[in-house]
Amino acid sequence: MARRKGNDKKAQIEARWRAVLREWEASGESLRGFCLKRNLCEATVHRWKRRFRLREEERQTKERSSLVPVEIEKIGSMGSGVEVETRTGHRIHVFPGFDKGTFQEVLSALEGKAC
Repeated sequence: MARRKGNDKKAQIEARWRAVLREWEASGESLRGFCLKRNLCEATVHRWKRRFRLREEERQTKERSSLVPVEIEKIGSMGSGVEVETRTGHRIHVFPGFDKGTFQEVLSALEGKAC
């Protein structure tokens, strides 16, 4: 039970700092001015902002790097190739010697992501 209380307290602290960051962003004030008015340490606010940003970047990286099944098949007289189906349902036939950079750009465009 002590473990749950610790997790609850951690969640409450994180929720408080998320609220502080939202309040600061909505205020239009400089960080220094915002912190002075509320008796907050600028370094602490920066640390929480960085922590949440890194956590979001990690989540997005995991989301982007999720593995998906790939089928290798023989495609007509063109030789063996790979058919890739994206998360968005697009199918792309890739043949030996393809340009990896172009392929990545095509995948990013199909999935609506910046290159």
